Amino acid sequence: MSFDSRYYNFRQKLETGFMMVSIVFLVILSLSVILYIADMESRLSGRPNEFRDLLCASWQTPWGIVTSFFVHANEPHLTRNMIALLIFLVLFVTLNVFYTKKEMKRRILFSSIIIFIIPIISNLISIIVYPKVIIIGSSGIVYSLEGLCFTLSIINFMGLKHKTRQLTNETSVVLAASLINIIVCTMFIYNLIFFPELFLGSRNSIVIGVHALSFCGGCLSALFYSTKLQSPRIPILN
Repeated sequence: MSFDSRYYNFRQKLETGFMMVSIVFLVILSLSVILYIADMESRLSGRPNEFRDLLCASWQTPWGIVTSFFVHANEPHLTRNMIALLIFLVLFVTLNVFYTKKEMKRRILFSSIIIFIIPIISNLISIIVYPKVIIIGSSGIVYSLEGLCFTLSIINFMGLKHKTRQLTNETSVVLAASLINIIVCTMFIYNLIFFPELFLGSRNSIVIGVHALSFCGGCLSALFYSTKLQSPRIPILN
């Protein structure tokens, strides 16, 4: 494969991947911004926390295990979650762009579903264990996506390094893919060890628990995909 055709192939896959994750991001961003504006208007009308109390995840509002994703306490809370979500969605595409277009799309579709399912389960467990807790924000989605990125970076690295012998004409690309995945994995481990509070995003034990459950759920989902759903023989650079 010539350099020009390889470059065109990568560009096509990046465009496809970014288009797919942008839909996920825009849905979450739009709903979050709409509800934030509505919440601000309710505060100005003398009804503070009207939407938070109605849509939060709590024992009194069990539907909040879903609706709470789009409710945020304030502007910094909303901004942090949306920036983190965008970063990890872009990172997810980058980690998997070295696979075939079909496989990359399957991974994105799987992750787009699982990053909603995992936080729902995490929220449900949290309100059962802590009946008085109130949960809001998209951080469960972000942490489940982080878990996916972390585990897939390890799995990708372990799988890609064995393809160097099979693809002698594409060794440099395989090595580049392996390098990107191992760098991401190392960064996750470094932050988890040396900056655990920053990594888990809070000092509140309940919030940390929700984040940790979502992160572990993302890790387990990546393992499940790699062992049960992934094709046993995946070509790359196609």
